[in-house]
Amino acid sequence: MLVYSAVLWFDASRGLDPLLDVVARWLNRKTGDVVPPAAVRKSGELRFRDGSRIETWHTPFGDPALHSIRYTHADREVSGRQWVTEIGLRGPKPAHEIECTVLVTTSEISTRVTAAVRATRPLFVGDLLNVCGPTPRTCGLRLLRLDAANANDFPYLLFDADRQ
Repeated sequence: MLVYSAVLWFDASRGLDPLLDVVARWLNRKTGDVVPPAAVRKSGELRFRDGSRIETWHTPFGDPALHSIRYTHADREVSGRQWVTEIGLRGPKPAHEIECTVLVTTSEISTRVTAAVRATRPLFVGDLLNVCGPTPRTCGLRLLRLDAANANDFPYLLFDADRQ
């Protein structure tokens, strides 16, 4: 089941390192083990005592630079449910933006799982937004209140060809 999905855009002037550092700190907290920042910068797999695992892939050469991180762990409260958090980073030449995609899903590995999934946003998303400088291209950074003064503008915003 899809729980959370977002596309975030960040200023590329500092490169991918600050983004990867935030993700590595989050993985340290989630796993309760040491996840060295270098581990999320190369391709490989890490398994932990609690059964969770981190799989990473990256392209060492070329443009764009691509990084993918998948963190998989069992639900602590619901037996038979697995959570998967996928993070993708695409960083073109330094003059452009870095695209970060975040996807959180669950998979029920037992037909006996009947508990509802609680929608949630991973904590590292807030950390990324606070630390790494999102660009205006990131949806949802500013809140637009709909009131009588701007109601006539709403259809334009809704059907704007540039809206994704």
